[in-house]
This record gives sequence, structure tokens and C-alpha cells, in this order.
Amino acid sequence: MKVYDNAFNGNEWFTLIIFIGGYAVLFLLPRRFPLQDTFLYVLSGMFIGNFYDHTISIDPWNFYDVNDKSSFEFIDFISYFMYGPFAYYFVYFWDKLNAAPKHIPAYILCWSLFSMLLEYIGHLLGVYHYSKGYRIFYSFSVYPAMQGLIFLLYYFLLHEKKKNAKTGRVG
Repeated sequence: MKVYDNAFNGNEWFTLIIFIGGYAVLFLLPRRFPLQDTFLYVLSGMFIGNFYDHTISIDPWNFYDVNDKSSFEFIDFISYFMYGPFAYYFVYFWDKLNAAPKHIPAYILCWSLFSMLLEYIGHLLGVYHYSKGYRIFYSFSVYPAMQGLIFLLYYFLLHEKKKNAKTGRVG
């Protein structure tokens, strides 16, 4: 087990601020989607983010460790919930913009750059400890894939809502 730090400092504060701030803003924003859709966006963001994280941060690749130790800590558990609100914001603002699908690549690019900025800040504060030659810019290939999956969910739910409206079904 590698130990990077033993103090409560930047990485814990970053995780807590993103966690608390992320969910606070989510609850303060005007509601745009039914509650079950909101829950699904948040849950899928958590799942997709953690799936990718755990795919490349554990054996056999083990490209990075998270927070103070290479072993699991409670703050790691809290960090699992950080991705959720951002998946919601991703579709919230897209829906609010009412942009044409041809703008999806530009939207994904902007969000990927924003994600890279947050990851970079997290790296500077000791949230991410890269190893085996992994560099932050490698993450740039992961973010568009994650956001593409969230877009698939968004358009699937939109399609279902329109189909149900035509047939008079509720739900």
C-alpha cells in the first residue's frame, strides 16, 4: 500500500466541496425533468464515472491512485458520488439550450475540457496520483465516451417521452 498523505487537506476538501456543492446546486436548480429521470441521470453519471475510474485505476492497469492511500478510505466512498450531479448538469444545460444535435460534438468538447480542468485541479490537490506513465491528457479520450453515453440516455428518454405522448401512456 502506498501512502501519499496522512493529513486532512486539499484532496479531502476538493472531494467534499465538489460533493456538497454539486448536490446543493442540483437541488437549487429549477426542475427540468421528472424526478425519476433526474435520479436516472445522477445514478448513471455515478455508475459510468466509477466504471471508467475502476477500469483504469485497478489491476491489471492501475494507472492511478485516488486520495491519500492506494487502499480504500472513506473519502474514496464519498468521491464515488461526485460524478452524479455533473451528468445531470450535462443534460440539464443541453436541454435548456435546446441546441440542434449537430452541436453535440462542440458541446461534448466544452464539457470534456471542463472535466479536464476539474481533474487537473484534483490532481494538483492530491486527489489523483498517476503512475505507469499515465498522463492527465489521456483522460481526454475517456470524457467524450462517458458524455456520449449520457447523451444516449438523454435521447432515449426523450424518444420514450414523445412515444408515450403519442399513445397517451403516462410514464
